[in-house]
Amino acid sequence: MISLAPILLGSIGSIPGLATAFGTINDPYVIGQHNEHELITRLAFRCPDGQKSDGYCFEPRSLDQLAGYHQEVAGIQIPVLGFNGAVGAPDTLDPMPEDSEAHCDDADYIDIPGYPQSRADATAKLQECVDHLRARFRQALGSAEDLLDDKKRIRRDMVGLSNLFGGDCFFAFPPLQVNHMGRAKCNVIEGFGRALHGVQDFYSHSNWVDTPDLTRPIGITNPPGLERTDIAPFFDLRTSGPIPEDKIPVNLTTGCFVIADRTPGTGNCEGRVTHNTLHKDYGHIYLNGTFGEIGDSPRAQAVPENFHMAVKLAIQASRDTWSDLREELRHRFGEEKGDLIICSLVRDDPVVDCRHPTSANTLKGDGTWQANMVVEVEKVAVENITATIEDTEPEPVAVVIDLGKSAKVVEDPASATMDVPGTGAESDIKDALSVDIEVVPEEEAETLVDQGQKILAAIK
Repeated sequence: MISLAPILLGSIGSIPGLATAFGTINDPYVIGQHNEHELITRLAFRCPDGQKSDGYCFEPRSLDQLAGYHQEVAGIQIPVLGFNGAVGAPDTLDPMPEDSEAHCDDADYIDIPGYPQSRADATAKLQECVDHLRARFRQALGSAEDLLDDKKRIRRDMVGLSNLFGGDCFFAFPPLQVNHMGRAKCNVIEGFGRALHGVQDFYSHSNWVDTPDLTRPIGITNPPGLERTDIAPFFDLRTSGPIPEDKIPVNLTTGCFVIADRTPGTGNCEGRVTHNTLHKDYGHIYLNGTFGEIGDSPRAQAVPENFHMAVKLAIQASRDTWSDLREELRHRFGEEKGDLIICSLVRDDPVVDCRHPTSANTLKGDGTWQANMVVEVEKVAVENITATIEDTEPEPVAVVIDLGKSAKVVEDPASATMDVPGTGAESDIKDALSVDIEVVPEEEAETLVDQGQKILAAIK
């Protein structure tokens, strides 16, 4: 596949009157967007500068695929150039953006006499949005199995992001499907990112966080606000079935959307709360967590804190959705495979980094072991190695196993000592088993269990 960046981004927001979501592209001059989806996603998932992923945050190139990126020259952003990323995919012209269920639009209702849509009909529209995002979540889960081979090894061709493997991901599969074409990492990120888009949009397109304009009467052009600071309980995308009625406040509303989006509404949105009235899509978000000028969002211009709170809850809801996906991956594939899959999603070079997460200490003495673990498979490897060492003759006092880029049982480190758990005593490592094992990085894609088996064979 060819790289899509940099290109002129085709986005729903690039057509006047079609801005239906937190901003996807960087066009502050015509459309008024400032990469809002990208910045929310980066604030949710970026790793601290210069640090490797801890298994939760996304390293730079992997985050680019999820969040998208904009182009800069000499520190100046170039309008409309960049890459939408998976979170921006629902706004991409492919050939048209996704429908209202991808953005939680059209679930409008306020409790006033004669409102054109009933509470039940509004709830049904909200249910369509939630069901759509659940399906996107399942799309991510269904694509994850292709990341590993039948020996639980990460497949280099399924995780590479260099130009050799196609560069940036190509998100061109808007129909709901589990995609088994292309790179599995891209497919998982696509399902996850498309789900995040709707989760984030809910807080911008609804009155969940809002305070109304207190200088004006409540009505369809100034709907009531719920002033909530908690995450909406119906966005646990692991669940199924109807949203419980008691989870939906009576005056919860999103906005009715038509192409001629305005206040008051026209066409099918006449007499209804519109997307234009309610959205908080546009404003400056900075990566230090602060905010700048509010864009062309009337609800946010009237009460700037509405935009701030929509962004803050969108960030937290994105993190919650990632936590749910991580948990579901472990549940579906088991802890060992699940952790490898998660590692392959967040690391930029997972074939190397997910094979050799840390060093592990295996100690003989009272039969206990100690390990500095990053992923569960390391624990399995250490336990297996310990069990084998206990059966060797003569019994070693201690073995230090270095699972770095070159895996070996350390041989005679001069005068080094280490604590033996449960005894309060020290043991000389130089008296440990003398074995030297090299597992070179060119022996690709071995899991730590595979690697541990090589070490065990050499010890025997």
